[in-house]
Amino acid sequence: MNAGPWIGDQARVAATARWVALAIAVVALPFAGCAKKGAPLAPAAPLPPEIESVFPADRSTGVDYETPIWVRFREPLDPATVNLRTVFLKVDTRRIPLDVRYESAASRIVLVPLEPLQLRATHTVELAPEIATADGTPLGTTGFWQFTVIGLRRPGHPFPQDGAVDESPVAALAWDATERSAGDIAYDVYLATDSAQVAARAAPAFLHTTRALHLPAVRWALGTRYFWAVSASNLSTSERFDSAVWRFATVPASASLDSMVLTMSRWGYYYSSTFQTLIRCGLSTILMGSSFSTKAHAAAGFDLSALGPGLRLADASLVMTASGSPDLTANFIGLWGATAEWNACGIGLDGPPYQDRDIGQLALREVLPGRRVRFSGAAFAAHLEATVRRGGLYGYDFRTNTSVSFYTPLATNSTTVWPALTLYFYRGPVPAARGGPAGAAGAVGGPSAAAGPASFAHAARPAGAR
Repeated sequence: MNAGPWIGDQARVAATARWVALAIAVVALPFAGCAKKGAPLAPAAPLPPEIESVFPADRSTGVDYETPIWVRFREPLDPATVNLRTVFLKVDTRRIPLDVRYESAASRIVLVPLEPLQLRATHTVELAPEIATADGTPLGTTGFWQFTVIGLRRPGHPFPQDGAVDESPVAALAWDATERSAGDIAYDVYLATDSAQVAARAAPAFLHTTRALHLPAVRWALGTRYFWAVSASNLSTSERFDSAVWRFATVPASASLDSMVLTMSRWGYYYSSTFQTLIRCGLSTILMGSSFSTKAHAAAGFDLSALGPGLRLADASLVMTASGSPDLTANFIGLWGATAEWNACGIGLDGPPYQDRDIGQLALREVLPGRRVRFSGAAFAAHLEATVRRGGLYGYDFRTNTSVSFYTPLATNSTTVWPALTLYFYRGPVPAARGGPAGAAGAVGGPSAAAGPASFAHAARPAGAR
């Protein structure tokens, strides 16, 4: 495939040689003494004599976060005394939600956490003295043991799903993440059309990143099968997991395209000058930029909820029309993703919404005739598709060097000045609109175009928009 720039402040493009090997074994290098969170391991204390064995072993370190947890007794217990009031799993003083069951055939209590075990934390299993044997004899004393969990999660559950076909040329890559609180986490992504070379990690990584998400700024080649794998590392503990090799195939070059046009569903801006500070939302214009005396921060979102997970985008284009007569050639407007959910009437100068600097700038304005600008490109389309198919992405943040206003969907002079987001998608089972039948009013491009619900503000595509 072609080398090119890729999205992410931590990303780097590796050499595109031919990559090698077949399946990969998961490798972990847990280190004892890597506990950072939770109480330190307490001095060893004898367990009640009724207890025969425990798992994980008392005071063990480097324990897998998916470990089974159980305690076996020397004689049968009274099942009525084994419950959530007598069996606890804790990190420090916080109780971890869990299910507790008693296996009478093995005289064993099994703890099943209802949330992932905390990485690099010491976990304590506590047994209340009210637990009694079958003849009614209570333990009489509190029993407990401790273990410490490793600092890294395996990079599983790939997106696209392993073996997926007909993926778009802007399909995101994603995998299970390790929380950043566990340490200095990094991922190396290996990708090629040769599965053996990917499995062996023989060539330099295609991508190095600190986020378990990659949005391509250069499109995947059409009609191509790709193999990829991830190596996750916790640099703070020297632990590493290697994923298996996954694969996906892109749509053929002959696939048919269609399009639909949406407009903004929410927008607002923060304005500050030497005279006043204002937060504006839902007006007929949106202000962005700065000058010697004023500063403004604008943001916008699009309601994509009616588009199903089958959405496969070829491209996307957002066209906005400026009010007044600004010199748009002197204005460098950058379009960024937002890091978290935000309120259009609660925008701040520096945030919220905050720029998603991990992903980086998605598009830079292109000046069009008629006081218009366009944002487009693979990274923008990838962000939109990932918003629909995966979630966890939150609209758009505008940053610019000079002040300029643009019309919104509340502009009354003409709908042709409304912001127009054109989605170019592949026909077939995509993009399966959940809010209305295919070909409903508002869909642009042909009878197979997916239509959103009536709440969508569909706009006619402006002349010259691509």
